[in-house]
Amino acid sequence: MLLLRAAWVAALFVSVASAAAPPAALRADLDHTFLAHAAMTRAVAFSPDSRFLATASVDGAVKIWRLPDGKLVRSLSHDSGLTSLAFAPDGSLLAGGGYDGTVVLWPLAEKSPARTLKGHTGTVWTVAFAKDGRLASGGEDKTIRIWNPSDGATLRKLQGHSLNVWSVSFSPDGAALASGSFDHAVKVWRIETGALVRTLRGHTQAVVAVAFSPDGDTLASGGDDSAIRLWSARDGRLIRVLTGRSEHVYSVAFSPDGRWLASGGREKGALGTLWKQITGNRLRGRRRGTVRLWRVADGALQQVLAESWDDVASVAFSPDGKWLACGSEDRNVTLWRLRRAPVGRPRNVVRAARAARPSSYAAALIPRQASRAARRAASLHAPPYLFRPPACPSEDAGCAETAGRIPICAARTSGCRRTPPRGRPPA
Repeated sequence: MLLLRAAWVAALFVSVASAAAPPAALRADLDHTFLAHAAMTRAVAFSPDSRFLATASVDGAVKIWRLPDGKLVRSLSHDSGLTSLAFAPDGSLLAGGGYDGTVVLWPLAEKSPARTLKGHTGTVWTVAFAKDGRLASGGEDKTIRIWNPSDGATLRKLQGHSLNVWSVSFSPDGAALASGSFDHAVKVWRIETGALVRTLRGHTQAVVAVAFSPDGDTLASGGDDSAIRLWSARDGRLIRVLTGRSEHVYSVAFSPDGRWLASGGREKGALGTLWKQITGNRLRGRRRGTVRLWRVADGALQQVLAESWDDVASVAFSPDGKWLACGSEDRNVTLWRLRRAPVGRPRNVVRAARAARPSSYAAALIPRQASRAARRAASLHAPPYLFRPPACPSEDAGCAETAGRIPICAARTSGCRRTPPRGRPPA
């Protein structure tokens, strides 16, 4: 008997040691939702120090909210509706793209009047800052412009898309720029020369969102074909495709550590889509899960966040990694607090132990004499059927007494055990 128990303990620790560590998980807890604007919220952006959140709307208003209490600390405005927002790396400027074809710069350090950069001949759909302070914008005129914000000069004009440019994103080192367009293409440009490095094809409809990962190795793109594609920024190779129930993906954003990706857009639903096309309003039957969190390493969906009544136009992570924000066409802004989820709970245990030792059910059982720490360690790695298995169908189902205490089904195909006698919990 002692030898048998010793064999159990040894097999247990071999199984636990050989099992792969459970992958990390990210969870978002709703902090609050507030009505930010009088019209649809088109963009959200965090300040570099994560202390403030800026929001922009088609009503031409920009509002800056303090975190974590959500107090409105400053209001800015523009004569035309706004489509996009971006903070300068040092936090001294806030840039916005307008429906009137201008790029607006608001100095934040002092109360100076806003400056407008003119050059586009149609709506400016996107703006983004590089690490060195240069500013990029793209729009309805199918072009991308690189600006010097200090004097408003156009440093470079990039042409190559055949339809509207909807999104631009600088690489972390500022040497490259990615752009997504209604022409279904993602293009990567070299900033110093303005040369087109490569064109990434795979989307079957408009590309509405692009984003570089913080390490610069991965490029994410999303659009009207409901798919998010992850590309290698080094060679343009397609790494994987993330798909869910989204009908359109309007925004993508990497977390500061690059391990997570957030996406926002419109959910699938034929009736709701038809109603919005006819009336311009989304059906208010229930909230749509239009924000999703993904794990970049394997593309696993982490969480679906259903707090918006209407399409989510913009998502953003705070630079300190503590917050996730979204702006939606229902005029609201939603804030979530981010946390690492506990892993390895017995009811959601990793199945690595089953793969590692599929032939031994008794190997992961622990004698009662084992320490509480050892028993808990095993509960984090053992297969779930060792804790909450179905009862054996009958007495003659091939079950036998093991060590005189716990009835274990001998047939591996059934994977069940009889309920132990009352007052005798399973070891």
